[in-house]
Formats: sequence, C-alpha cells, structure tokens
Amino acid sequence: MVVLGGAFMKQVNYLQPSWATRLGAALALIVTLTVGALLAFVFFAVAAAGAVVLGGWLWWQVRRLRRQAESEFIKADYTVETEYELLEDHSRRDAGSKR
Repeated sequence: MVVLGGAFMKQVNYLQPSWATRLGAALALIVTLTVGALLAFVFFAVAAAGAVVLGGWLWWQVRRLRRQAESEFIKADYTVETEYELLEDHSRRDAGSKR
C-alpha cells in the first residue's frame, strides 16, 4: 500500500468559500429572484387579461340570451283562479259496475 504524503496532495478548504464565490452566488441569487418575479408578474397579467376577456364574453352571451328570451315571451293578461274543480277518478266506479 502506497501512502502519499502531504506534499503531493493539494488541500482544498471546502468550508470557507472565497469572496469571489460568495459574490457570484449573491449575484446569481439576485438575478434569479428578479427574473422569477418578472415572469410571475407577466404570467399574472396575462391570466388577469384572459379572465377579463372571458368574463366579458360570458356576460355578453348571457345578455344576448336574456334579450332573446324576453322578445320571445308571450305577454298577455291573465288572472289567477283560487278555486278549482277536482277531477274525479271514474275508472274505479266503472270497474265496479262491470262485475
């Protein structure tokens, strides 16, 4: 088994990043958050505009159908009768007399 001494191996310190690495990570984070916020704003604006257009179209269709239904409705005078005649079931009486 061959063991290399410390002179042949370069020791890398992974616990303490350099200032350049920290600065690059901070800039990358800022750019990522900025682009993400802008994209979210654009997507929200497109969704809001689509909702307004769809809502307007639905409102217009309901308005058109309501006007069409009002124009086809028969308007006439009417009276409400509170007394009414009951219909009698003559089938039982007829069936009993046939026996």
